[in-house]
Amino acid sequence: MNPTSQAPATDAVPLAGPDARETHKTMSVRILRHAGVTVGWHDHLTLAILCLLCTGLALATLFATSGLGPDSVTYLHMADSIVAGQGLTHRWAYWDPVYETCDLPTPTTLWPPGYSMAIAALSSLGVQPYLAARIISILAFALLPVPIFGTLRLFLTPAKAILSTVLVMSLFPIARRSASVVSEPAFLLAATFSLFLSVRAVMGSDTRRIAWCWFGASLAAGVAILFRYIGISCLLSIALICFFATRSEPFRTRWLFRLVATIPAGLIMLVLMLRKLFVVGTPGQSMPGADIFWLTLSGAERSAVTSLIGWRALLGPGAPILFRSIHLALFGILAVLAGVSFWSGSRPRKGAEDLRRQQIASRIMIAFVATYLLVLITALAKNGMKLNPRYVTIIAPWCMLLLVPWALRMDHTRLRTFLGHHAGRVSLVVCALLVMSQGALMLRWLRSSPRESYVWATQESPTIAWIRNNVAPDETILSNRGAAIAYWCPNPVLRVPLIPFSVVTTTTWEQVDRLADKAHARFLVHWPGYPKTSKYDHNQFVFLRSLDDPSKLQHRSSLSLADGTIYFVGKHREIGFPVETVERNQLFHNLNNNDQTIFTGTGLVDRGQSAHGPGTLTAHKTETPARSQ
Repeated sequence: MNPTSQAPATDAVPLAGPDARETHKTMSVRILRHAGVTVGWHDHLTLAILCLLCTGLALATLFATSGLGPDSVTYLHMADSIVAGQGLTHRWAYWDPVYETCDLPTPTTLWPPGYSMAIAALSSLGVQPYLAARIISILAFALLPVPIFGTLRLFLTPAKAILSTVLVMSLFPIARRSASVVSEPAFLLAATFSLFLSVRAVMGSDTRRIAWCWFGASLAAGVAILFRYIGISCLLSIALICFFATRSEPFRTRWLFRLVATIPAGLIMLVLMLRKLFVVGTPGQSMPGADIFWLTLSGAERSAVTSLIGWRALLGPGAPILFRSIHLALFGILAVLAGVSFWSGSRPRKGAEDLRRQQIASRIMIAFVATYLLVLITALAKNGMKLNPRYVTIIAPWCMLLLVPWALRMDHTRLRTFLGHHAGRVSLVVCALLVMSQGALMLRWLRSSPRESYVWATQESPTIAWIRNNVAPDETILSNRGAAIAYWCPNPVLRVPLIPFSVVTTTTWEQVDRLADKAHARFLVHWPGYPKTSKYDHNQFVFLRSLDDPSKLQHRSSLSLADGTIYFVGKHREIGFPVETVERNQLFHNLNNNDQTIFTGTGLVDRGQSAHGPGTLTAHKTETPARSQ
């Protein structure tokens, strides 16, 4: 983490001769190039302890929640396909242009391949994909203090760097996803490393080390792109920072830095764009049916901010109003202290090179945050997608990395005139209280049995059990919400086309039957209550919610289970279910399902183990013969 070669521990760098006649801007850069921070064994020991603490926190979330969501299924399926030699494909889909052929498994560019490739690498060593995905997230969260602490030690004392790192890592939006099957932890680690190495490159003194820092920053940005496409913002930030930071360099050195800062990430992005062009026909894959970005921006913006500061997503509806108010007040005080400190330190005194380093680092952080938000808003507006709060909360560590160090510099500001020697203590108390409040939030969340997604909640579903016992493993199934079926069953699953992921929608039975015939599907598995709102298309909402009550659809053969309805579709729509199956299905509503088995139309189902994780319903034939469908 040493940003320079071995340099004196002092921050003061005397200026004399031609350097004293340089402009203030060039002088700052030269000072930063020659000012070093010596990192000793105690910093490495501190960093190791921080990583261990983060590992323990991630393990706590590992046992508290399954970490599964709808997107998790796609990552796991792609990993399975890679291990099986089928490439980057999915056996469940809900996007264009898969509806043109309805062939499953299907290639897609909707998700970048980095996370699934990492899962596949561990799976090839014998680790279950579900466990491998969680291990990757835990490792990413455990290593996140490395770039954070490394950045802070460039301009803060060890004590303040430790406090700042603890506060950043305790942020609830990040900590609660530390063991989830999502790509955010790995993306955040790679993107933060690109930020850290960019800061080191600007503050470096040796040409070779500066070049390697720019190369590492670009490579980290490329890895971030592999995990989430928004990582393109890191590449843009690095290119922008390198362009302005190297203007005073000689011509050859300047272009050397600029090339090594852009080529690694640029090549990775080029490969992904070429694959998109080959798979979907365009360099980018948009959401053709979405057009609600500007209509929902105000509400989404408010939701993102509340998630970031902990008003709704962190505290939940059951949190006392006093605790909510205190939590919000602490963030407000921190922002005010940081703003005052940053304004006061905008013109540091002569010899205060540590403030100059922090000022330059802060500008780099602002560039990363601003570029991220600009790319995010541009992409969502172009695709017409809603601003999801988790798209914003992922950069919460960067925001705190910017605010906390300045708040801890209150002892150098003009407020010291009014607060005396207590100026620095005020910021320390605020930061300590924020750490305690975030810890209380995390403890409350862990003790309250976090709400699981519907994917995990359906592990004991009678509908899932019926599918496993009555449908061939290679038979395609249609559904209005397919992630749960795709996770617990081996079947290819095709969700009926819905806006915004398709330019067409589903509003009639004729459309469903045509899709079923094209996909060679017999069944439509309908989960009541979905879609929840009509924000994308009112007609598709009305039609699909009409399927909640099969008694009103006498013309369509159906089988009602405790948590779903199965309809015959396509050319099989007039066949109907055997009487014996319907009679046995009545047991689903009469039996108290509290033992180790549940009845299905053809046998018993034990709760066994999944190829992805625990809890799969594994079918076993009984002596009662299965009836042909």
